Parts: sequence; structure tokens; C-alpha cells
Amino acid sequence: MIDNFFEVIFPGYKESVKPIIGPWETLRDIDRAIRSGFDTRAFESKCLTNSPFGDSFDVVLEDCPIDVLKEYKILILLGEIKTKPNLIRKLRAYVEGGGILIANTAQIDSSRQLQKLFGVRGKGEVKEGETSICHLCGKRFNESLYTYTKVEADKALIKATNEHGDILITSNKVGVGEAILTTPSYLQIKDSGKFLNIGTDLLHHVMEGLSPVKIIGPPIQYIVNELERGLVVVLLNHNEDDWNGEIIVKVPSRRVYKVAEIWKALEIEHCTDGNEVKFNANVSGYGFSIYRIQQT
Repeated sequence: MIDNFFEVIFPGYKESVKPIIGPWETLRDIDRAIRSGFDTRAFESKCLTNSPFGDSFDVVLEDCPIDVLKEYKILILLGEIKTKPNLIRKLRAYVEGGGILIANTAQIDSSRQLQKLFGVRGKGEVKEGETSICHLCGKRFNESLYTYTKVEADKALIKATNEHGDILITSNKVGVGEAILTTPSYLQIKDSGKFLNIGTDLLHHVMEGLSPVKIIGPPIQYIVNELERGLVVVLLNHNEDDWNGEIIVKVPSRRVYKVAEIWKALEIEHCTDGNEVKFNANVSGYGFSIYRIQQT
């Protein structure tokens, strides 16, 4: 599940982590090539890859203190983690304080935990499915065969179902936060080959609601940092061709913002449409750009 999740958020990351391969046989040959002016960037290993969600994920362990967990807007349980009572208490406190938790039925120990935190009743019956339907956007996906644990909604809202009308995803308000439960086993197909489409779709819905920035254009690695009165967006181009696209930033309405590429010290033309600031961006091949969007 962990490998499949990282393939969703950093597509092709396994292929990107490779030894340097090029027209040389030894490290000394590479050194000579660089000194002679040969451009080796096309042959370099790229451990950080393009992501549809930006470089915005950290890995924390289950013994992480609650004060640290509360610094994150969303927690996603991955792998064969078991939610024992002390962890359940910590996760409940996190959700009650305003966090978003995503967990899977394979990670939950008892029907009591299901009912109290996720607002569903566990049936214990394991079934198989081959489709999924998102109730948020209406998309219907043809999935490879997967297994799931049947549940019934108590207080929770149903967010996705399958061809049998059984629940795949629920959402339950707890305090000022949200507990999201997924029922397909580890959110992946039966042979563990990849994430289900409905799992990827869920991640897109959740991240779109949280991210203040939307990047429109070819895939590119990007990082977003919050300022006291704005944002900094860093774009990193791992390809030899120039990148061109558009950046849309969510901002409080009725305020004036200015946009600048701070590495090149350039003011950037932009427009404000309601609570969005929009501008065109470009990054040279193997280059980077740093845009600051700040309230004036």
C-alpha cells in the first residue's frame, strides 16, 4: 500500500531513482565531461519527481506526539498499521481538533472503533467488486478485481459505492474535523498491483480542498510555502524543454496582491478573479522559478 500510494503522489518515482547512465564508464569520465562543458543533466538521477499534488507530504510514525500531528491538515494511514486503543485516542483527538483522517477497514481492529470514530457499523462480510462510483463528482470507474469489507452507514455520509450498492468510502464529522473510511482492502486491487482509481480520486478531492495553489500545464515538481501575507511557489523543471503553464492561487477576496519572480527580480502580470490570483509561469529547461504572491 505504501509503494502504491507513493506511485500515485510521485508518479514514476521508482524509475527516476537510477544510477547515472551516459556515454562514460567511470566517475573520472563524468568529471572530465563536466569540466569540458558537457551537459550531464539529462542523465542525472532525479529522486524528487513531478507530482500532481506538489512536494507536500511528510512521513510520520504511529508513536508521533499528538502536538506534532496537529500541525498537519490531513493524516493518511498507510500499510499494515494496527489502530490499538492508545492510537485511536490520539487519532480521535486529532480529528476533534480539526484534522482530516483517512483510514482503511483493514487497519481498524473492531466494529466499536468503526462506529464511534467513523460513524459506520461493521458487518465483517468480505466481498468482491469491479467498479466504483464517486458520489462527489459522479465519476464511475472500471476497476480491476478488489475485495472490500461490507459496512453500513450510521452517522457517516456515503461518498462512494460500487456496482452492488455497497459502501466504498464514508465521511464522518467528529468535533470540527473529519474521519474518512475506505472499505476496499488497503485501497488496492486484489493482487496488490496498484491503487484503485477510487482511491486516487479521493486523494484528488481531498487535496483540492486543502491546497491553496493549482498548477495548470505539463507535470512539474512544485513546492508551496505560506508567508504571513501570501505564498511562495517554487517550480522545478527536470526536463530539457522549457515549461509553460498557469498558476492559480486561492486568496482572501477584496484584497490587492502583487506577483513577482523573486530569483530574477521581475514583476509578473496577473489578474484577480474573485478569490483567485492567476498568472502565466515559465521555467527554462532544467531550471527553476520562484514566484511570490503577496498582499500589498
